[in-house]
Amino acid sequence: MLADVGDITLATGGLFGAADVVAESFSEACKSRHCEADIWHVVPERDDQDYTRKARQHADRTFQVVPYGRTVFSGDSMEERESIVARVFEIAVLIEGLFSAMQSYKE
Repeated sequence: MLADVGDITLATGGLFGAADVVAESFSEACKSRHCEADIWHVVPERDDQDYTRKARQHADRTFQVVPYGRTVFSGDSMEERESIVARVFEIAVLIEGLFSAMQSYKE
């Protein structure tokens, strides 16, 4: 389990799916061990595209705070957010189901 590893930080894009399941499970495991989970969700302020089926997005296209971990709003679209994330993390393990996700982080 990730919670047993020790000094680990998880970052997600705030979308529903594999990364969200892993991060939320990590959060719950840390709570049961009485330790703090270091989880960050990097989401754009908004995106003109409707992501309500893929993410916590309001009707006005702004994104919501993820209910666990820390949420950081970065960029004005998913594309801008991905570009920022690609430049921020020196090392990342991408937990995602789509090849296009990897392509966006190769910058």
